[in-house]
Amino acid sequence: MRIRITKSFATACLVFIVALLSGCVGTNTLYSNVFIKPSQPITEIKVLYLENKMVGKGNTPSSDLATIGYNDLPELLKERVPLVFGMNNLRTSYATVEKRNFGQQEAIEAAKWTTSVNSKPPLLVIQVVNGTIATANNGNTTIQLNMHANLFEGSANARLWTGQFRNTLYISLLGRIGFDNAFADSMLKTILEQMAKDGIIKLPDNKAVIPLQEGGNTPQDT
Repeated sequence: MRIRITKSFATACLVFIVALLSGCVGTNTLYSNVFIKPSQPITEIKVLYLENKMVGKGNTPSSDLATIGYNDLPELLKERVPLVFGMNNLRTSYATVEKRNFGQQEAIEAAKWTTSVNSKPPLLVIQVVNGTIATANNGNTTIQLNMHANLFEGSANARLWTGQFRNTLYISLLGRIGFDNAFADSMLKTILEQMAKDGIIKLPDNKAVIPLQEGGNTPQDT
């Protein structure tokens, strides 16, 4: 059996490898700001993911988003948030709700577990707000999803910190670089490290640790 390697296929291979190695995929920090710095580093954070049903042209869901695992992100984070946060000595719990014109107060009220009689840990609200899908002539598709993370004090009266991030994912003839365990862990790592740099939490040398992955994606974060 002969396998013919065409020029377009070779180019696709090269582009896919370059995307993996150059840091073109993964999660990058765009902006962060501290509104109220805690008196001491936070050791417990509750996480709420606002599920945003993103659509493309014609107000219909994009098949590319399904291909990269975007629709599975709420359940994926349900597993990865406790694992990654726990490895970095942060107590946490996780919930997800579908975004329906939620403002800050509505998001807090939707998660009744955010407050308790004995403690009111801060709440980290994570949401993908918008994005772009670009397909090249060779069929390779780059997807960029902009994500906001906002940290509120436990009483939900004030925002402590905000971060804006960009997730870059990739689809080619050779496969995809989408949301899987490795990508989600790297994404959470980027958020935690920015929070550490901003003095919200404490990490050794401002570096977070994540599980070692066998196979899967190898996203690069900065």
